[in-house]
Amino acid sequence: HTPSDPPSVPPTASCHDIGSYTGRLGMTCEHHATPLPCESYYQVGFSDDEVYQLIVNCPRTCGICASLTRPSLLQFVFKMQASAFFDRREEPAGTPRPTPAPTRRPSGAPTGVSVPSPRTCRDSLSYRTFMGLGCGKHRGLKCGIVTTMGFTPAQMTALMRNCPDSCGLCDD
Repeated sequence: HTPSDPPSVPPTASCHDIGSYTGRLGMTCEHHATPLPCESYYQVGFSDDEVYQLIVNCPRTCGICASLTRPSLLQFVFKMQASAFFDRREEPAGTPRPTPAPTRRPSGAPTGVSVPSPRTCRDSLSYRTFMGLGCGKHRGLKCGIVTTMGFTPAQMTALMRNCPDSCGLCDD
């Protein structure tokens, strides 16, 4: 047997994914190896903190080991730094914090997905996604665009049909 060629790039101890990391949806770093850049997961409903934790715990998967040259990643890092700066500033006592702006509710269900009537609009207790997660784990996500996270169109439709409340499709 001949020895194999040495690696073309030596491994670095400082840039590797944390094997024990799982996010709110139970997704590991490997699950995030999708066409959607890690810093753009806010588009499907992840909070800034969840995106930050993803990038910190999955730098290799998120593609930040070599450099921070992607404009969207630079924008996210700047946003987080600015947020940290303003959160640390001292405000006079009694100064009320601004409330978040209201979000726009969807104008209607995406084509091909029927929305249950208000009296029957509830999540299935037995439904599980292809990752084995129930509806509650998807609360707050923009279910209509989860294909950017690796769901197939059929899996996205099944999620929306089985989890209308968690997906925000029910009228209040």
